[in-house]
Amino acid sequence: MADPERTSFKTVVIPEEMSIYESERAMEALHKNNMYTDGVIVNQIQPEEADCEFCRARRNIQEKRLKTIQQKFGNQVIAEIPLMNHEVKGMDELKKIGEILYGDSQDKKAPIALEG
Repeated sequence: MADPERTSFKTVVIPEEMSIYESERAMEALHKNNMYTDGVIVNQIQPEEADCEFCRARRNIQEKRLKTIQQKFGNQVIAEIPLMNHEVKGMDELKKIGEILYGDSQDKKAPIALEG
């Protein structure tokens, strides 16, 4: 697991202070064991086009946390997954998330790339 040629760790974080702190600690623990992370996946990002006061307030908080994530983990690839209006369950839904992260198999594009 410590061979970066064979193993790659991606940390999944939500844009909230406690999650960022816990992810930072997890990365430090991995590094102490000679395992390195090369990507951060930020999950459950509130859409920019918020149509209610609560949603706008959540987005404003998340924007601040996204800046913190960039400052703390900017040496790694940072990918973003939007907040879905449903629970992500099952292979079809997971494939959709995979397409967000890696692009689809037909055009090889990665709108949010996790390369490295």
